[in-house]
Amino acid sequence: MNKIKLITCSNNIYFAYTHKSFDEYAENILNTIGYVHVENLIKKKCWVKTEYIESLILEEDND
Repeated sequence: MNKIKLITCSNNIYFAYTHKSFDEYAENILNTIGYVHVENLIKKKCWVKTEYIESLILEEDND
């Protein structure tokens, strides 16, 4: 499972976990208008609007 760090335009940091490759996940996020399910820094689950995401960073690659 890959751990991906998302940073929003308001400089909030979130983490997403996926079995997809980083490239596939990034492409899905960039081509989707809607929300993505993530965790904040204190492990609370929440939703982030995809249009507010400024960067995606691969934190752990476990493929």
